[in-house]
Amino acid sequence: DQFRADYLDRFHKEYTGGLKRLLDNSAVFADAHYNHSPTITAVGHSITLTGAMPSSSGIVGNEWYDRPTGKQVTSVSDPSTRQLGGESGKDGASPHRLLVSTVGDEIKLSEKWPTSKVIGISYKDRSAIMMAGRMSNGSYWWDATTGNFVSSTYYFDQLPQWAADFNKSRAVDKFAGQNWGPASGGTPFMMLPSTPGPAYWTGVAGTSYGNDILGMMAKAAIEGEKLGQRDSVDLLAISFSSCDTIGHRLGPHSPEIHDVALSTDKVLTDLFDHLEKTVGMKNVLVVFTADHGVAPMPEYMK
Repeated sequence: DQFRADYLDRFHKEYTGGLKRLLDNSAVFADAHYNHSPTITAVGHSITLTGAMPSSSGIVGNEWYDRPTGKQVTSVSDPSTRQLGGESGKDGASPHRLLVSTVGDEIKLSEKWPTSKVIGISYKDRSAIMMAGRMSNGSYWWDATTGNFVSSTYYFDQLPQWAADFNKSRAVDKFAGQNWGPASGGTPFMMLPSTPGPAYWTGVAGTSYGNDILGMMAKAAIEGEKLGQRDSVDLLAISFSSCDTIGHRLGPHSPEIHDVALSTDKVLTDLFDHLEKTVGMKNVLVVFTADHGVAPMPEYMK
């Protein structure tokens, strides 16, 4: 999310793992352009695995005024659903406003792979939901009030056991009290609250540690759903949101963005290593892209 194309070139020599592997050994589309507007999260994520422009997908923004109800709605708000895994009674979210099918939807519709599974994971509900599509086996996003990955009754009546177990493990709290600082050393950018709670759960998503947490959740999904380990084709869509949070706050030329780019490289290394052990990377197709970029800070432009 917000991973500008120039981050690949600017930090290429510093990548040692996942991004280096992709840059050096994959097809790299260096002259690709957006055909849509606005280039914001919900729109970008809806296009990534549908190819459909806003005029046909129905996703014209992160939020908009809905004439039939006379209310402001988000791209995934759905009062007919309830959130699962977080605060009780809270409205859930769903892809019901997405009017077209995703790659995952088409896989599940195929007679060749009737048992395929599609899973979406992100810090943002719209990111996890839009890429996974209407037939997803489950989309999961972060709830900063509870520190849990949540979902909604659109997908199931209760969280799958593996997801509930992951939340219960409190693995996400391992970074409490830690300094977030440059990987090369030096003055830390910030220190996270020492006690797990809303302040920590909100703060950690805006650091490079957010990548690590999403990586842990992705590995839990691979194990829990046995993705790629059955006679079928599965799709796992992960949107790393921390880059977006940091970029909006500090701009694309900040040392914090440098750090989160290197963190992305490392977390992908860990994810690929896990896939090698469980699935075998020869059986995995990896696609890496971004939904949009970010403009330089005014001081930098001046």
